[in-house]
Amino acid sequence: MSEQQPLKEYRPIFNRSYLKYLGFVVAIAIIFLSERPPQPLEQPLLVAQSKSGLRLLQIDTLQQHRLLLSFNSNPALTPSEQRQRQLSYQALRKSISDNQYVKTVLWTLDRLEIELRWPPGTDISIADTLRLLVDNSYRYNSAAAEKLIAAQYYLQSSQPQQLLLNSFNQSLASDYHGDGRLQQLLSKRPSALLFTAHSDQTQLASDLDRQLTALFPLPRTEFPMLVSWQAKHRVLDTRNAQNSFLSAVQLEKLSDGRDQVELLSNFVLSRYLQAQSDYKTVDFRLIRQPIYDRGYQLLIISSATAIAPQLLQQISSEIASLSPGQLEDHLLMVKEQLLQQYQSLLEDRERLLKLYSKKQFYQLNTLSRSEYAAHLDTIDAEQISAQIRNFFGENTISIRLQQR
Repeated sequence: MSEQQPLKEYRPIFNRSYLKYLGFVVAIAIIFLSERPPQPLEQPLLVAQSKSGLRLLQIDTLQQHRLLLSFNSNPALTPSEQRQRQLSYQALRKSISDNQYVKTVLWTLDRLEIELRWPPGTDISIADTLRLLVDNSYRYNSAAAEKLIAAQYYLQSSQPQQLLLNSFNQSLASDYHGDGRLQQLLSKRPSALLFTAHSDQTQLASDLDRQLTALFPLPRTEFPMLVSWQAKHRVLDTRNAQNSFLSAVQLEKLSDGRDQVELLSNFVLSRYLQAQSDYKTVDFRLIRQPIYDRGYQLLIISSATAIAPQLLQQISSEIASLSPGQLEDHLLMVKEQLLQQYQSLLEDRERLLKLYSKKQFYQLNTLSRSEYAAHLDTIDAEQISAQIRNFFGENTISIRLQQR
């Protein structure tokens, strides 16, 4: 019988004494990784020796050159200005079909953006392209089109919410001066952003910079300096109003961080109000409208039936006293939704290029997903609560419609 070998001493491959330290190691690693700065997106760079302020961003697999020009445009606030703006905007969009280089036109309250596209190897004249766009638009600026737009505005103006908005816009009109004719608006130097493929030579950017400098010799105009609001209260008597109410607050000077606080507060307040069973018969409309580096945020309360004064007072008092604890869950949900929407935007190249142009116009950086998430993480319910309370704080503009 063979002799049995003695058992060897057991030596584990991984010493269990290390397990008690593993949790600390993992926690430290998580903290280290979470504190790493967010990875930024590539930002457009000023073209070398640029005199026009042209910026350039090169992108893989771009089939055409793209030049986005954003012109300052004061908002159209009075009824006549709004009708004229709508008429000119409609005519510009129609004239695109007559222009081989203009791809899109976007006209917001404070910005007219014109996008030019052309294939590599093609010489383009910015002056001729813009002149052709404007000249062709006059063919669509007809008396018939003007009458149709006027009729549409007349029908809309009798609606309670539109009555409130018209009155509110009228109160802001004195802060801005109309642009006059379209040709006058397009005579001022725009914010200019060029997108090309990486393979394109820098000579193109230099040529375009010279064209822009010659076409727009004066520096880009600054955003208008606005006087801070003073409290205003107005009551309008109408036949069909149902005790509708508007409250508006002026936005603070634009910045990435402040911008997100105001945006979040709109969505958080909307979710909160929709969840209140006492307000099922009441409609709430929240609008956040930047204009240049300021703007406004407003709340409209309305209903298909008459709102009892007591209910309107209850809603106002509740909004004015909202606590952070009442908003915490809504804030978490809104942050997640906004982050998903922003990720979707970044994955869509067409929308991303437009975002670059918009951010450059307002002199802000375009944020990556991680940067955007980091901005959202810095905002807490106390900041949102304070922003919401501004709707019924000092220096607000409030307008109430009441039946005669």
